[in-house]
Amino acid sequence: MKAFLQVTLVSDTCFSKGLSGRSGDVNTEVEHDSNTGLPVVRGRTVKGLLVEELGLILKALETANDGVLHAQAKRLFGEPGDDQAGTLRIGDGHLPSDLVEKVLTQSGRTGDLLWTRANVLDALTTVRRQTKVNSETGAPEEGSFRSTRLLRAGISFYHPITFLADPSPHALALLSAAALAVRRAGVHRNRGWGQVRVRVLNENGSDTTVEWAAPLWNHGFLTPTQNPSPVDTATKVVGPTAKEPLATSDDEKRSPMVVTYRLRLAAPVLLGLEPSDPGTIETLFYVTGSSVLGALAGRFLTQVKSDATQSDMAVDPTFRALFLDSQTRWLNAYPSDGQWTRLLPAPRSWRIPKYSTSAVVDLVGVHNDGEVDNRDQLGSAPSNDRFVKYELNGDSLEIAYRKISREARIHNERDPEAGRSTDNKGTVFSYIALPAGECFVGHVLCETESIARRVESLLKAGPLQLGRSRTTMYGGNAVVENVKMTSGNTLQEAPPTEEENEHTIVTLLSDYLGRNDRGQADPAALERELQTVLALPEPPVEKYISTRPVSGYVSKWRMPRPRQIAVTAGSVLAFRGRPSAAVISQAIWKGIGERRAEGFGRFAVNWQTDAKKIVKSNNVSGPDTHLIPIQTTGFHAAEPSHELRLVESRLLLNSARRAVIQHAIRRSEAMSGAPSPSLTARLRSGIRAATTIAQMRDFVNDLVNAKTARKVLQSVWLDNSQTLADWLMRLLSDETSFENWQQMLSIGVHPPLVGVKLTVLESERELLTRLWIDTYCEELRRRAQVSQKQPRSTAESSKARSE
Repeated sequence: MKAFLQVTLVSDTCFSKGLSGRSGDVNTEVEHDSNTGLPVVRGRTVKGLLVEELGLILKALETANDGVLHAQAKRLFGEPGDDQAGTLRIGDGHLPSDLVEKVLTQSGRTGDLLWTRANVLDALTTVRRQTKVNSETGAPEEGSFRSTRLLRAGISFYHPITFLADPSPHALALLSAAALAVRRAGVHRNRGWGQVRVRVLNENGSDTTVEWAAPLWNHGFLTPTQNPSPVDTATKVVGPTAKEPLATSDDEKRSPMVVTYRLRLAAPVLLGLEPSDPGTIETLFYVTGSSVLGALAGRFLTQVKSDATQSDMAVDPTFRALFLDSQTRWLNAYPSDGQWTRLLPAPRSWRIPKYSTSAVVDLVGVHNDGEVDNRDQLGSAPSNDRFVKYELNGDSLEIAYRKISREARIHNERDPEAGRSTDNKGTVFSYIALPAGECFVGHVLCETESIARRVESLLKAGPLQLGRSRTTMYGGNAVVENVKMTSGNTLQEAPPTEEENEHTIVTLLSDYLGRNDRGQADPAALERELQTVLALPEPPVEKYISTRPVSGYVSKWRMPRPRQIAVTAGSVLAFRGRPSAAVISQAIWKGIGERRAEGFGRFAVNWQTDAKKIVKSNNVSGPDTHLIPIQTTGFHAAEPSHELRLVESRLLLNSARRAVIQHAIRRSEAMSGAPSPSLTARLRSGIRAATTIAQMRDFVNDLVNAKTARKVLQSVWLDNSQTLADWLMRLLSDETSFENWQQMLSIGVHPPLVGVKLTVLESERELLTRLWIDTYCEELRRRAQVSQKQPRSTAESSKARSE
């Protein structure tokens, strides 16, 4: 089931992004897309508002905390600390589809000065400035001036909401009632800002809020003694059903398959990395196989729908084959290039020479051959944010690499009773996440075709929920694209080089967890295990290894995993000797170490070669344009939306203002003569004080009728055809139509406005006229100021003294 939450701003509202605005611009910035300038309202924010209002509704309707309505609300929104998340998913809110599509179309045009990111943001927002006043002195306190950007009243955001299972009528009624109860949101919502109206729309865009809330309005809500209506039917999936047993014939066991999928993040994702700071949570640079495994295991349990069966899933053969006993191995989903090729972690044996931007030295085997004489000139190993691909090209290896970016967000802990941060509950957290729009490619290795078909059906069942806070702002709605099955015999994560050499070079493609002979977790077990599975006679002769701590959290246990030290992806070991191709192929397919079902223990053999030392490198671009996928409503109104009309009129007005200023400055250069500074200031103040064209005209009439002022205004010529007095009277006369006014200004040929009709600016004629005259006055003032500073000639000085 799919629907939308429509959040309409009744008054100017600030949904802060947590970080300060641009330097010298605003102190508090609104959340917006950095590529297009379109504002965004996070689903996390809206869910918090709904939960807050729902708590008050439940308290009024049902005094028992364990009543039916409380159970419905818990199933819908979940409960903190529970091992099962709620069925409701709230996506980020975006503006109407016609505006989004117009901005995406126009912003990509080269040389377009109208639809820039800054112009779009300014058109949809306004800036308010305020300061703190000392109650004793009545004067502003020093350093208290603040500016805040707010979204303009009248615009609407649409949040896609999905249900993992069909909700009951009373669950929908609670959702609708909570939406109707939300009245305020954002910064300073208790001080006049942030009045909002929230409504529930169906997938066609029709308002169904009152209809869904009918059971509550009619006092038909369930009492604790009544039985609720059926809740949550099973989600439809493609392919075999969850309860269908897997095939186990001998033919099936001999048909390994690989399921490949592409993953596009529709929201930022937080995937566990051991924190270096208690107040900072960082993410890995890729999507772990364990996160995908956990998301699909939860989907499988939702399909089963039997509490009795779920309690004993550890012994269920289907569940074990898919998620527990390594028959299915969920490999990490690594970043892709623009062509959806799966990149791999950069080897730790690589070094970039100092003062070089292209060459890369692979240290495997070089110190025995003496090919790198001055190791002091080599840089450090590549960082964990670099992923590469390379091909053999003649005598060199051509490398393409990507450096994965992350984004930081700030969150404040809020006191639920006060509705804001307090001294007791005001902790600031910093989240560093993978950005929305990033793309990844992953593999799932399956021992049989029936397992592969089950994996394929689970992946095609809908978006995945990944990482922390996945029900709101982070990790929700990660879109799965292009799922396909291929034979396991054709899998090549890292194609080996063709050359024969005396070394076997092993490169880890994922982290490794292993145990020594005494059963203790030990990263040094990697060497012994590689010797065993590859039948190598001697320990490694070279090692380029790094480690990191690995833990995690198991919702079923409600406790973290034991902390272990893992050998990180990209680590390289070189052995003497060369095993057979069959031994290498079988070892690579199975993997090594522990937690192989979660993607650990993947490696490549002779992906690098000691015959090639110096290789060239170049950057590879990420996914094609607009990394952040703008979510649209999917339904289009017959008429342009209010938001699109607002943006177009604001962009047009701002461009017209720039044209007026440029025209006034250009025309002022051709002026002859200049009025006195006092007359210029008088004209300027009178025009600023007037609010209508009629008031401006009356003021200029009075000024021109004054003998001294008329003489001065008629002595200033704008060009050879009219004086300043004639131009002012013509500009402000009733007979001058708006079209003639535009021609007089020559605004229609201004480059940013070519092909744009300006009749919509007629309502803004007063503003543009005031700006036009004010700009002329400013130029006259500057001219008079410059003339006063210029040194006089000797004759002029003698004449001035004699007078």
